[in-house]
Amino acid sequence: MSHHSVQDIAVARAIPGLMVLLPADRHETKKMTEALVQHEGGAYVRIGRNAVGDVYPSDNYPFEIGKAVTLQEGSDITLIGTGETVRIILDAAALLQQMGVKARVLNIHTIKPLDEEAIIAAARETGGIVTVEEHSVFGGLGAAVAEVVVQHQPVPMKVLGIPDEPAIAGKTAEVFEHYGLTRLSAPLSLLWASLRAVGRVLDKQALKKEHEAQAQLEKQASEATANPVIL
Repeated sequence: MSHHSVQDIAVARAIPGLMVLLPADRHETKKMTEALVQHEGGAYVRIGRNAVGDVYPSDNYPFEIGKAVTLQEGSDITLIGTGETVRIILDAAALLQQMGVKARVLNIHTIKPLDEEAIIAAARETGGIVTVEEHSVFGGLGAAVAEVVVQHQPVPMKVLGIPDEPAIAGKTAEVFEHYGLTRLSAPLSLLWASLRAVGRVLDKQALKKEHEAQAQLEKQASEATANPVIL
């Protein structure tokens, strides 16, 4: 467990007053560092040692601590990533698009303080959320998002990350591959999880419409009883 930092976010989130941030690429690392220079207070920033693909074409974009970035709009499902997994969910969203699933992609670079407004809006407008993180499934990004969703806008969720076990020994890329978090395997896992979530949401919507129709019939029957037609 000492060779892989997969519990650090959970620990850092629990420290009062400490911000927790994960940049998605080199451009966001620069923007984040500049923002932190102007910030008073402590911050935990996790930066991996491996090279990652660019998420942003340049550093010419607005960055604000605590504000999620919508990288792609969508109405069927929301994919949320942080740090190195942001590039992964962008690739997964492209695969979903080919199957007719329009995925919203959120880069939550700040896990604490969390952009609750963006999460609630995503849950309300897309009906399902999948989170992907380079961390234990306990106490990290998925847990933070779920804490918001369950209290404000409950929807089906899937949390992808490192399971409840000591992480395997190996290079970061090998660990990611083993747990299905690489750009090659994660999109397939995301695809399965996303479609399952979308299916549940559609079923729920159909059930809601059925209940509304039934309620309307009952209302009409009640009104007819209260106001009988006399011939």
